[in-house]
Amino acid sequence: MRCANNQKSDHLGMNIEKLTIAHISDLHRSQESPISNAALLDSLLLDRDNYVKKFSVRSPDILIVSGDIIYGSNDPNNFDEIIKKQYDEAFEFLDEIAKEFFAGERSRIAIIPGNHDVAWHYSKESMTKVQESEFSYDAGFLTL
Repeated sequence: MRCANNQKSDHLGMNIEKLTIAHISDLHRSQESPISNAALLDSLLLDRDNYVKKFSVRSPDILIVSGDIIYGSNDPNNFDEIIKKQYDEAFEFLDEIAKEFFAGERSRIAIIPGNHDVAWHYSKESMTKVQESEFSYDAGFLTL
């Protein structure tokens, strides 16, 4: 697809020859967090506006969110409830970003989870311990 100015664009109409990417990481969203979603969003909007006005940088075309989206939990008794609340908090935040930055277009947000986003409680249950006698090193590679 080509834009009116003969530049290439993707199916969303974004100029793909000049792409502006915003990156945030380690959100650690939790309802117990001392920093509210509103405060984080206000800070991001202020940063965006400053870059657009002072440095003539375009508003981001996409957002990369990497690292720990939530805080996580080690509480086996309330794990599911705690994690659900944290992901609800994170979803609300990311949904507001999509509305403010991309007119609600959530597909412009790419999420790369971190170690806090892994349900270690369940992950460890699915693992089987391998005894040292069950594996060997063959030409520098670990084999079972």
